[in-house]
Amino acid sequence: MPKMSAGEMLAAGRIKAGLSLREAAKRAKLSPTFLSQVERGKSKPTTKLLLSAHWFTAGIDRDELYASAKMLPPDIEITLITNPALWPKVRKLYS
Repeated sequence: MPKMSAGEMLAAGRIKAGLSLREAAKRAKLSPTFLSQVERGKSKPTTKLLLSAHWFTAGIDRDELYASAKMLPPDIEITLITNPALWPKVRKLYS
């Protein structure tokens, strides 16, 4: 089975939580249009979206969600910024 995109994961989490698109967008302080575009793969998710969507993505692996969005989780990003020597090791993992 192919892996889901970040948008598909967000939509599945939202639906599983029983939230409408408008309600999820309101709780995340985002426009419904933007959330819809992300869910349909028309726009890329932002860090703000992934961070604010945590309440309706329960049960979805956080690292998998960020990986599907081709983004590093904020805590990993901070670790890499404060420890630049780790970058070559991370690049090997993603190449």
